[in-house]
Amino acid sequence: MQCPNDKTHQIRRLVSQPYLNTVHGLMFSITFICDSCGWKEKKIYTLRVEEFYTEDEKNASCTVPASVETELCHANFISALVEKGHIGAAKEELEESSEFTPIFQPALNHDGTRAPDLITVILQDNPHSAVLYAATMDDKALALTLKTMRVHLYSRSAKKMRRKGATSGDELAIMDILTNCNQDCLLIKVKRLGQDGGCCHTRINPNDPHAPHRATCFYRVVGRTVGKTTKYVLSFLE
Repeated sequence: MQCPNDKTHQIRRLVSQPYLNTVHGLMFSITFICDSCGWKEKKIYTLRVEEFYTEDEKNASCTVPASVETELCHANFISALVEKGHIGAAKEELEESSEFTPIFQPALNHDGTRAPDLITVILQDNPHSAVLYAATMDDKALALTLKTMRVHLYSRSAKKMRRKGATSGDELAIMDILTNCNQDCLLIKVKRLGQDGGCCHTRINPNDPHAPHRATCFYRVVGRTVGKTTKYVLSFLE
């Protein structure tokens, strides 16, 4: 990989933590960065399971695209990247850097079609700290959230971006945005602006279309009953 602005520029690479996707196989991303001019490009690589899990697993190998310039055995995939300094450098930079570089992971819509790369988002009530919502954002939703200071999310059922509360009026104002150590999950502290203070699309009384929306999507707790067999059941908190 060469810098498109100047082939003499040095390129560094940040390799994401590989993970196994049951649909696509082993997936990871590499971000190519030119510190000289600021050019940056991210590529997603996929190694299908059947390409490296064979009957003779010890001798099975796979070759990533030529731009990675590394031939890796599946059993030593992560260790090879660590040995070459890719994962180690990326991990250290992400954990200690003051630069906001959120990582968006490959994802699927609810119908199985390809979604934009997404990042997990947890919405938390400020100042009461109650968890309101777990959702996802694509890069456009995050950009609009930062610009408007109102929560925008990507809906995998509707397959599009939405402003939270656009139809219900229960908008969420941004108070703080925190990122985890890997920058692949965001915790967003919000202030509820809606008249009934709702957040979930469900209502306190499902049979009443005018009933207030629930304040949180986490309104049931998992319990268990023990007898001849153990069963797990849901109890409503309300």
